[in-house]
Amino acid sequence: MADMRSKVAAYLARTGMPEEEFGKLALGRPDFVERLGVQRSMTLNTADRLLRFMGEAPIGPAFRREVEAFLEVTGIRPARFGVDASGEPSFVDVIRSRGTTRLRRVDLVRAHMRRTADTAQRTVITGMIEEGGQCSSVVAASPMPQRESKSREVSRASDADTDADGPQEHHRREFLDTNEAAALLGLSGGTLSRYRQKGTGPAYHRFGRKIVYAYTDLLSWALTRRHITRESD
Repeated sequence: MADMRSKVAAYLARTGMPEEEFGKLALGRPDFVERLGVQRSMTLNTADRLLRFMGEAPIGPAFRREVEAFLEVTGIRPARFGVDASGEPSFVDVIRSRGTTRLRRVDLVRAHMRRTADTAQRTVITGMIEEGGQCSSVVAASPMPQRESKSREVSRASDADTDADGPQEHHRREFLDTNEAAALLGLSGGTLSRYRQKGTGPAYHRFGRKIVYAYTDLLSWALTRRHITRESD
């Protein structure tokens, strides 16, 4: 809200437009600027209307891309995310349908995403947002494998002790075997094994005779091989 007040004040100072005219033209509310001084929050849709009127980029599209990228990279279910981030299970459905929410809640949701995603995930999410929400091949392949491995290399708490929709769901498969890791990267298991032998592939862990890959290590390695094709190429 402080940022919105500053933007409106700067626009009025720059254009010399009377406050009542601004409110009427931007939102059909002549008293808007007067009320803005005491408003604690406004809806995302209202903020976007104001920003577009002032010739600035709206907040909504970028926020929706950020949420979608977060969900894809972390593998958290939309309803679970809605509860944890905003207290509303239907939060994602609302913003996907271009429904609105308040800027105060947008700030809370963004803070939750920053706390929840690890460093590698945040890097991938940022890249997806900068590319207009398009997934990189590593994310599109399988953001978080859902099938159970025939041999679970790392034992975690029993599934019976964990609610299927619980907040730890997206952390259950932190380690993948060679074939699962290769599928995530869009490679064959043999290729990944050769990378391991040459020391050119992602970091891996050895537990006894088992070799497994940490999900975050796979993302970090994939990001080191990211190339941007120029339009002239």
